[in-house]
Amino acid sequence: MAEQQDATKTVRKFAGLEIPPDLTKGNFFFLYFNTLLIALIMVIPAILQPAFLKDIINVSLDFFGSINGLLQNMSQIATLLFVGYVGMLSDRVGRKILAIIGFVVLAVFFYLFLFSNQIAAVLNLPAGFSASICAALSFVPSRAAEFNEFGQGLFAAYVIRLIIGIGLVLVYPQFITMVADYVAEKDRGKGMAFNGMMMGLGSLLIFGLVAPIGKKAGIEVVFYITTALAVAGALFSAIGLKDRMPEKKAEKKGMMEILKLVNQKLPLKASYLVSLICRADIVIIATFLVSWAVKLADQYNMTSETATLKGSIPMIVMGVFSMIAMPIIGILIDKWGRVPTILLSLFLGGVGLILIGICPSPFTGLIFLAIILAGFGMSGAIIGANTLAVDAAPQGLIGSILGGLN
Repeated sequence: MAEQQDATKTVRKFAGLEIPPDLTKGNFFFLYFNTLLIALIMVIPAILQPAFLKDIINVSLDFFGSINGLLQNMSQIATLLFVGYVGMLSDRVGRKILAIIGFVVLAVFFYLFLFSNQIAAVLNLPAGFSASICAALSFVPSRAAEFNEFGQGLFAAYVIRLIIGIGLVLVYPQFITMVADYVAEKDRGKGMAFNGMMMGLGSLLIFGLVAPIGKKAGIEVVFYITTALAVAGALFSAIGLKDRMPEKKAEKKGMMEILKLVNQKLPLKASYLVSLICRADIVIIATFLVSWAVKLADQYNMTSETATLKGSIPMIVMGVFSMIAMPIIGILIDKWGRVPTILLSLFLGGVGLILIGICPSPFTGLIFLAIILAGFGMSGAIIGANTLAVDAAPQGLIGSILGGLN
């Protein structure tokens, strides 16, 4: 009788994912909801920075592209410098506490980001020094004098943006790793795909809702929205998440030891290579697409806010398509295989990026086909690489492996 009852016992599930006995539906809900929150925060700079630089920092349009690119790349610099160490730290102290700290950092410094000019004035940053540093970062050190008018605020913005990048590094890898902690191997592709769906939904909401709000209410409001999202993320992480660490404790390994371990396993090497190739992800595409639109605003008789909105439309299309495609990607990864799905995704992403390169402007019809192919390709490749890496990672070192991967 007991055996019959065990056989008929209903397995608890969340969106088709089996829930382990020590977790609840609430844990799964907040895992993916917090993923959505960090996705919103990661994408927001793409719509925020171009107008911020043009209308608040008042940078010269002669250097607009290089400045906006470097400002966005502060996140990539922070990632390269710290994500591997954050991954190793998560294996030792847990994922939850790092996510909470990261959200707090984001709340504080996104708020301060708006006041970069005022902070530079309060700190009395030397105009000549700031201009020289900013000109050098734009690879035009001989034109430092042209940075004098806006160099102080821009220098403060660079520093604050780097700290924001550190906050992002503390948060977003934790939720990828927690998918591996929460989800059984048979559902891992779908679990990672849901993570990707939240990233796609975040892009859709930012470009569909927040960009129009910024156009109507002003860019300052977007800073306050971002601060509120980060505060909510810290609260929901504290209330709704639960660490589910592997029973085997992580050995203390340095970054070089992790890389040696990766080099010994072909699946890990393949995952790292795919991740390296696909780092030009949605955030990077969005940043340069919107920047491109804002830079051409005067030629098309648009304001910065209108150009930001129009440049965001392809990203809305990408978000909708990603929402549709992610479950398919998850099924392909679980049923067809990790490697075939990665190869197909890389091919489609490459075609999309080539098409973006030949588009005459971000307002042409071809950009929509390009952005869909690039978004599907890079999303599928990254999800496949994360899943393959988790499959091959030693127990107790999943955070370290994914930290280096991302």
